[in-house]
Amino acid sequence: METEDTQPGFTNLRLLHRDDRKNFRICDEIGNDFFFPNSTLKERYLTNHLPTIHGPCLSNGILDLAICVHNRSWITPANEWIARISNTSWPGYDMSTTFELLIDTKRAIREVLVINVESTSNMAEIPTQSDSLALYKYLCQNIVGTEEHVKTCRLMNTVRDNLQSDKQWTVITSGSFGEGIEMQGSDVDLVRVKKNIEVCENTNIHYNPAIIYFAMETNDTHPGYTQLRLVHSCYPTILQTCRRRGSNYYYSNSLYKQQFVEDLFSTVHGPCISDNHELNKRYNAALCVLKYTLSKCTREKLSKIVNLLDIDYELEALLNLPLFKKMNIVQLKNILVLDNVIFLKNSALVPDELDIDVHMMGTFHIPPVVYAHFLTFLCYYHLNNTRQCKICLRKLQSTVRKRNFIPNEYFDAISYLILGITFQLSGDIESARHAFRQSVRLEPRERLNTSLWRLSLIR
Repeated sequence: METEDTQPGFTNLRLLHRDDRKNFRICDEIGNDFFFPNSTLKERYLTNHLPTIHGPCLSNGILDLAICVHNRSWITPANEWIARISNTSWPGYDMSTTFELLIDTKRAIREVLVINVESTSNMAEIPTQSDSLALYKYLCQNIVGTEEHVKTCRLMNTVRDNLQSDKQWTVITSGSFGEGIEMQGSDVDLVRVKKNIEVCENTNIHYNPAIIYFAMETNDTHPGYTQLRLVHSCYPTILQTCRRRGSNYYYSNSLYKQQFVEDLFSTVHGPCISDNHELNKRYNAALCVLKYTLSKCTREKLSKIVNLLDIDYELEALLNLPLFKKMNIVQLKNILVLDNVIFLKNSALVPDELDIDVHMMGTFHIPPVVYAHFLTFLCYYHLNNTRQCKICLRKLQSTVRKRNFIPNEYFDAISYLILGITFQLSGDIESARHAFRQSVRLEPRERLNTSLWRLSLIR
């Protein structure tokens, strides 16, 4: 190693000993010495599968492979690494680490990748490309998701952003989840852009009286930061989020964020306001209740509105059991009858996604099992769990098509309305249109069914 005339973290490697003249082919001769060039080494390992040199690696756009050499002991610049975290066990010189990735848990677990890293290892022990591709496939199928799943996540984010945006705010789902990468335990980053505030570098512009304008001032600020000086506003309330310096008012991001701190977003976290996970806990609690409720919706249950001639042989045999024969009508009703869900106008229990439908119809009746599946979907939807949303959608679709616990044609129409709304939230507009049309065929009266109105909005 020769570190003279090199940048920090870099070194020149001078050849001291060789037992094969082929080593000269990958070295550059400088004076009487031969030096190891990393570019020539990388070019020797270029293949059709790894056709590009990307920094210190060979790459195919998905996989980056670094060709390395090793030292028998810690190099001097790396001594700080050992002591920088005193309470953390640092790998020893003779330590051997084995990483195993297991896939296909539905079948017998089989090993797909074992990488042994030893202090005496050589370049021949670098993982093969097939191992790397196996790792990539495992990540796609079990952690990140397939290409189709990532596209579905992006589409659902776009639909959600469009539905939540209005004349005052533009909502943008950002971060890894905004890019369609749904990782367990990761948070969700949302950007809300205020439409009536503009920031400008050049103040010689035509001002819109309805817009608040701030000018950028980068003097005496850190790189990447700016001060925002109030230039124009017809809203006196904007001064509540500004601090006065001399004769000017400057925007205060801390004061502005404090305006939005509430029960749901109770913490200022860097440039953001963050939730305290209480709402997520409530959604998870609701999911437990819904799962238990749906488990009780078995075949022997009756809808509140049902033709007794439709009772099948199995239910008739069940009612003839001694246990049920001893029960009176009220007891049988409590055990066997599923009540329909009824929403009245201005009810505080109406989900936001159905608020306009209840308002237009006045009284809104929904089959109970259909509503339970819809609520389950909404919980996962607000938890941004796309995989579970798709599973819930399939279950709801199956319930509606098989008419499970749907007593008559009117409730059949309402069930297709709920299915259409669910498709709409998931971003599948064509399926939503088909469900709304089926609902209109079953119940065309607009005062009893909002499907025609919803259909007119997506044409």
